[in-house]
Amino acid sequence: MIKFFFVVRRAPGLTRKAALDHYRDVHGPMVVLPPADAGPMPAYYVQNHVIDGAYPEYNGVHTIERDLVTELHFESLAAMQAAVTTPYYLANLRPDEPRFVHDPSVARLNVSPRVILAGSRTTHKLFVLVSRSETTDEQGWSAILHQMSEAIQSWHGIAALTENQVAMPPVGERFVDCVFEAWFTDADASMAAASRAYQLFDATGVERAKSIVLVAEEITQERLQELAASNGNGGGGS
Repeated sequence: MIKFFFVVRRAPGLTRKAALDHYRDVHGPMVVLPPADAGPMPAYYVQNHVIDGAYPEYNGVHTIERDLVTELHFESLAAMQAAVTTPYYLANLRPDEPRFVHDPSVARLNVSPRVILAGSRTTHKLFVLVSRSETTDEQGWSAILHQMSEAIQSWHGIAALTENQVAMPPVGERFVDCVFEAWFTDADASMAAASRAYQLFDATGVERAKSIVLVAEEITQERLQELAASNGNGGGGS
């Protein structure tokens, strides 16, 4: 199984609410309730609707405010390639993306997950996207990530924690080197954690100017299916 994150800015001219409403109510059903003849689809799909965030002060792609994070799972790289070349994807899903996504700024992350704290996937989510400085060696980087995971696990209301190591893309540099996903018992706990998370980037060996914190509402595939069914939306697009 392979896992991807797509860290996204909304399309120009849209409010965050309009973009997220389209993401949940239009695009989501196309993915989670496709027609029977849709062909290969993701093995699992999760939407994360960004509520707030903390960004570096310097100019660049890391300072672009993000509005959503899509999580996609595929059985293999071949399965992913098959899913994005079907007539259904090309006629329905791909043309819908520019209606809510600013494609030039999308950060596409191929990640290897490691569960640190097993627990419930709640709707209250924190992403800590960490970049490694050029002078940090492997041993130092491992120590930094361990210290960060220990700190996050100590925060009030933590329910689950996963560390996602980011693979080098085929072309260009990594957007970030690691993504921590932390789930919390309630919204207050996730927001309180977010206020502390940016301090993690003060550690020597972290590239603060390329590290980000995002607070989000997680909507799982199962929840999207329930919402689509209750709205009478069978997916499929047009």
